[in-house]
Amino acid sequence: MRVTAAGANVRDVEAAARVLRDARRPVIHAGQGVLYALAWDDLRELAELLEAPVITTLEAKGAFPEDHPLAPVRAARS
Repeated sequence: MRVTAAGANVRDVEAAARVLRDARRPVIHAGQGVLYALAWDDLRELAELLEAPVITTLEAKGAFPEDHPLAPVRAARS
């Protein structure tokens, strides 16, 4: 059995980073993969770096704090 590590194509990641960096009003739509990857801290760091609101799917509820200033639920209540 041959085991290989999964990973993203570096060029694709760089292209996505450029698109996000250059976006005028980015929004992050996060799914349950964030929870599977234990990447909630990374999601929060990215959102804060981009100053981008985070919307999660129902399956990803809890991946981003609902009381965070970049959570649309909080913004709607303000």
